[in-house]
Amino acid sequence: MSQNFAERITRLPELTVRNVDTFLAACGDIGLYIDHSDTILEVFAADEALHDTTSGWVGKHLSDVLTVESLPKINDLLTALRDGAQTRRRQVNHPMPGQADDLPVTYGGWLLNDAGHIALFGQDLRPMASLQSRLVSSQQTLERDYERMRKMEARYRMLFQDASDAFLIVDANDHRILEANPRAGQVLGAQPSDLAGRKLSQIFVKPDRGTIESMLAGVMASARGESVTARIDGTESSRLSVHAKLFRAAAATLFMIRVGPDRDGADDHLTATQGNTTRLLEGAMDGVALTNEAGQIIWVNSAFLDLTQLAMREHAIGTPLAEYLGRTDVDFSVLLSNTKRHGRVRSFSTTCRGTGGLMTDVDVAAIAMPDGTPPGYGFVVRDVSMQAAARDDGADALPRSAEQLTELIGRMPLRDVVRTATDVIEKMCIETALRMTGDNRASAAEMLGLSRQSLYVKLRRYDLGDLKDN
Repeated sequence: MSQNFAERITRLPELTVRNVDTFLAACGDIGLYIDHSDTILEVFAADEALHDTTSGWVGKHLSDVLTVESLPKINDLLTALRDGAQTRRRQVNHPMPGQADDLPVTYGGWLLNDAGHIALFGQDLRPMASLQSRLVSSQQTLERDYERMRKMEARYRMLFQDASDAFLIVDANDHRILEANPRAGQVLGAQPSDLAGRKLSQIFVKPDRGTIESMLAGVMASARGESVTARIDGTESSRLSVHAKLFRAAAATLFMIRVGPDRDGADDHLTATQGNTTRLLEGAMDGVALTNEAGQIIWVNSAFLDLTQLAMREHAIGTPLAEYLGRTDVDFSVLLSNTKRHGRVRSFSTTCRGTGGLMTDVDVAAIAMPDGTPPGYGFVVRDVSMQAAARDDGADALPRSAEQLTELIGRMPLRDVVRTATDVIEKMCIETALRMTGDNRASAAEMLGLSRQSLYVKLRRYDLGDLKDN
């Protein structure tokens, strides 16, 4: 404290009762008057909330209203004040009954008289702690957003660099190329770094530059993608298709330009490819069915007709695939919903129902085709009845796993499924008991809580081991 300021303080008029509260409130949020033994004689609280917290402090020792780790700090402050030494403020914590958090307060003080009485004035640090907490939370949010943006940029870079199509990023204001992927360098006959900075229209022959500029202006005005054809300058290549689409990124308006072979020149090749694909699906050994989004059949191959006992493909077109697939109506609904949610289902065990009543165990793979014409789903249906028969080793064999038990659902009533599950568990327990007792029937019966006669009955039922007495 400067000498002039100290002199001004000593010349202040004597405080009146009326302005003491104002003076104390200016000094801090909490005021404590303690005697030489550190007993609290008086308490001042600046607001009602603090008053409720400090209402029971009068008459208590100062250490009783502080947390354990705060005691050394407050003792250092009191010792320095009574010794007349200059000291800094100390931060301490007051426990708040019924609340998880403590009350943080930073205290300074005055020595009031030679008897060692001290006035402590504290500032409530909760508003500052709240601001710090919000600052930390905001910083963590920014860090998470930054990390998310870095991951998105990494994915974008990978897709952009490895894309099989030629892509250019072009500034919408001056139409200059900002970035080109490696494939664009191959198609345009230049290194991607050499393309950056050039106007898009300048890489095409002069007669086509106006067409490129007009296309960009149209995309900018309508915000819809447009395509034109143009030929690269300085080459003898055929005309290329140039497609432009507008997008915004980081407050900048940009064009995404895709350059590739002219679609008109590729129609014959596309038609031939589609024809080969149709022939491949038609000759497949597994049944193939294509449906619309509602699950109605729009195409099937011959193998599917064999599974469903249909005479002609026209009999299947327009009918719901659920009429032929699924032990119950729920089966196909589950398959379709999972295909819609995940895009594909690799294996789904169910039953194919023929029009003549034939039931065939099948394994179905499905894929969603949202970009198809029309959008829909594709299903590959494989006959697994022979594998199921070999795995079961006879129609009367009991299931040996939870997966085989679940396959029974829909094939038989629930009570029969429960009875079968009980038989499986009973057989497993008997086999385990015989193995643990070295095939001693008497010991096994005792272990299972059965009579020997009951055990023999169950051994005959499950065809377990030699039934001669031990």
